[in-house]
Amino acid sequence: MADIQGRLSRTLVPSQGRGYAVGVAYHWHSQTVFWSDTNTQKVYSANFDGGDIRTVLADAVHSAQNLAVDWINFKLYVLEARVERIDMCDFDGGNRVTLVAENLQTPHGLALDPTVGYMFFTDKGYLSEDMKLERAFMDGSNRLELVRRRLGVPTGVTLDIVTQRVYWADSHFDLVETVTYSGLDRKTVINGGTKVPFPFGIAVFENHAYFTDWTKMAVVRTNRFNGSDPTSLYGTTKRPGHIVVSHPLLQPLVLNPCGRHNGGCQQICVLSHRSDNEGLGFRCKCRLGYDLQADRRTCFRWVVAVGLIGCSAPLT
Repeated sequence: MADIQGRLSRTLVPSQGRGYAVGVAYHWHSQTVFWSDTNTQKVYSANFDGGDIRTVLADAVHSAQNLAVDWINFKLYVLEARVERIDMCDFDGGNRVTLVAENLQTPHGLALDPTVGYMFFTDKGYLSEDMKLERAFMDGSNRLELVRRRLGVPTGVTLDIVTQRVYWADSHFDLVETVTYSGLDRKTVINGGTKVPFPFGIAVFENHAYFTDWTKMAVVRTNRFNGSDPTSLYGTTKRPGHIVVSHPLLQPLVLNPCGRHNGGCQQICVLSHRSDNEGLGFRCKCRLGYDLQADRRTCFRWVVAVGLIGCSAPLT
């Protein structure tokens, strides 16, 4: 953890075993930081002071490259590259559900705007035609490809929720770019092998963009409007992972549609986008082993009986 001026840094949490932290996210209201470890294949959490270290997810975690926090509905989103999916769970790891699991090759970057119910993610793909920046509703529905052309290896992604712009790092073309939430007005923030030789993670705050760089082995700050004055703030001995800036202005509060009676959902209420008024909505989801009833709110459990293909039983 460090200040954004490059003056002070400290170790927040020592490595859990021989771990390698890659994804990072935080929840300002509860003063909690989350991180993924691709060596131990786990997701952890701790307080901002480094205390109360907990294992959030320990089972079926497959190369969790990135995390994102829904600070409105208190949910953690986990992007797993090896199994090509995006999961969601409670802050303690409960109520885990898969939201995106199709048409992904090598997903990597992940960012949320729960004030409008949008999720953004990058896919590095295996071929150039597979690389993309996508937007989806936060329940995983209504996916839309925002950028498909002139992508090298898109890695980290972050948002400016005030101007509703998406920023991403491209470690092949050595640049940082931005588009609107609709994929329009594409601009280059900074480029060039000397300024940004291998960008990986990225965050934006006020007038600056902050990115980790695997060639410079550093955290670099630059003007996010014109790419001027790139400055190395902190050096690292290992390849730096993703980066976030924690500040209350970056997680503004809005009315939570899942907050009252769990949105009317029997099991899991997930934020989503409402297309009718460009606002915030929700969808009901069910835990593993259950499916959603026709009313889109209650769940039923699938059971298998001898001599039958399958039958359902209402949840009790």
